[in-house]
Amino acid sequence: MRITVCLMLASLCLSACGASTTSSGTQEPYPYQILDSTRAGNSTLGGVAFRANGTSGARNITQTRGALDHSDGKVTLIDGTYTFTASDDDANGEFSDGAATARIDTTRLSDDYTYMRAYDLIYTASGVTYDTYGIYGIVTQASDMPIAGTANFIGEATGLVAAGTDGYDLTDGTSTVAVNFRTNAVTVTLSDFTSRNQTTGAAGGAPLDTITASGMTINGNRFTNGTITTRNNGSVANLTGDGTSTTAQGIFYGYDDNNAAPAETAGIILIEGDDGLIYGTFMAK
Repeated sequence: MRITVCLMLASLCLSACGASTTSSGTQEPYPYQILDSTRAGNSTLGGVAFRANGTSGARNITQTRGALDHSDGKVTLIDGTYTFTASDDDANGEFSDGAATARIDTTRLSDDYTYMRAYDLIYTASGVTYDTYGIYGIVTQASDMPIAGTANFIGEATGLVAAGTDGYDLTDGTSTVAVNFRTNAVTVTLSDFTSRNQTTGAAGGAPLDTITASGMTINGNRFTNGTITTRNNGSVANLTGDGTSTTAQGIFYGYDDNNAAPAETAGIILIEGDDGLIYGTFMAK
């Protein structure tokens, strides 16, 4: 079986809708400088990324952490295998540490976000080349996470499904991120994709139309795990066969003063088994 993995990230353009929350702390404006701010000071960064090992072919979702120095635009991203530190991107949306180059992705999603960006990064560590694609941004401080109330984020989604010998790019989808801050529960639904066969280029034909991660659990400013299902025309579609494993991770960014809640959110869902791979991404504000 040959699977082509074309990494695509959701671009979600939305204002948090109908949010009603209670904050766990007193929000201070300084931690929430926008990414493009040049005001002196540092912001805490965090993120999630899809990472493919170029030697073994193994794929996983990694958590990233780091910092942004607003005065000179220096970004530090750490994923547990590699530490990337480089100054702000150039006119082409690229920035390099001399050994690896990161690129801000504005081709597969909008850059209309205040606190987060999508990026891709290829680096080599201990002789192994890794291809990563993810989101980083200025995280919501754990002390500012609401302890009650709900919020709904709605936006776009992209992804990929590879089943058997067929691979399909999933684009222009919609996403719904429903959050209950009192119970620390999150449900993410990605649906209404436009699909295209990777081999023939023909439109349509993907064997699924919905990816859902229900019962994800908030811990600090992140949410993880949950029950992941895929459906096609309302029926469950089990496409990855024996040995299937699932993982989902998300993170909250920035702060919405009006709703006393995170301003933006993003994450990645990964399903992989003996018969195939399914990958979905989302970003929202």
